[in-house]
Amino acid sequence: MAVRRKHPGPESGMREERKSTGRKKKIVIFVLAVAALAVILAVLFTLFRKSTKIVTEYLELGENYMDELNYEEAVVAFQEAIRLDPKNTDASLGLGRAYEGAEEYEQAEAAYLSSIDRVSDCGDLYEALAELYIRLDRLEDAEALLEEAVSQTDDEDVMALYEKTQPQPPTASLAPGTYDTWQRLELSSAYSSEIIYYTTDGSEPGEDSSMYQEPIILPAGKTVIQAKVVNDRGYESEVATYEYMIDRDAQEITFTDEVMERVVRTKLNIWNTPITDEDVATIQSLTIVGDYFEDSEESLSGINFTEE
Repeated sequence: MAVRRKHPGPESGMREERKSTGRKKKIVIFVLAVAALAVILAVLFTLFRKSTKIVTEYLELGENYMDELNYEEAVVAFQEAIRLDPKNTDASLGLGRAYEGAEEYEQAEAAYLSSIDRVSDCGDLYEALAELYIRLDRLEDAEALLEEAVSQTDDEDVMALYEKTQPQPPTASLAPGTYDTWQRLELSSAYSSEIIYYTTDGSEPGEDSSMYQEPIILPAGKTVIQAKVVNDRGYESEVATYEYMIDRDAQEITFTDEVMERVVRTKLNIWNTPITDEDVATIQSLTIVGDYFEDSEESLSGINFTEE
């Protein structure tokens, strides 16, 4: 049986032509879409560069006004920078500083808080606001803010400032207890800038109490030392308590050298009563040159006296 081949008719050719035309249209649309996207991206990039340049210009302008102490104009410049780039921390810090310079502290606080809301992980913003609180003697507010900051950032400066709000109590060189010899007690703090206030009667120390400057010679009997640290930011430590008992009776001293006796009496300002070894124990040091003396770091071991 013979098979007859079908030859494509006019309708088949038209279908192929329509398919080809459809593919060409899709390619043209794709190319146009890509071109349009490229144009949009180019425009956005140009606008971004222009916006970044304008922000930089406002920042520089704001800093120039700050140098001139023109805080009002500095505020305007930094506000414009923030309007263009709300998360720009330099602009936010500049605005806060400008308000501080103008002594408008409520506005400065509001500016810092608003910036922290926008950029919650910027340690510099927390630090600037905390420093403002400290200068305004709002120590509790600064402490609370920094406690929040250490949970939001890993900024080392923020952590160091937070540690300033938690000063450690002073430590004692002598363990509490009972001793049968005269003892010298030294108090120390974690930082040299910290001040130690103390009492020896068990009362709580304040800034009107004795300021620690030299070792404390413990007298006979019971002594209760209460001491605390106040650091350079105004924060106080907990009060440390050290209790001592010196179980020893004072012994009268007889000098074998009249010059030495006069030196010691002059130092102690004791003239008409006997001098005891407890009195002498309070002398930290002397330098003796001929018939004269002055305070020094040398030991008193060279003083010639005997106990009765």
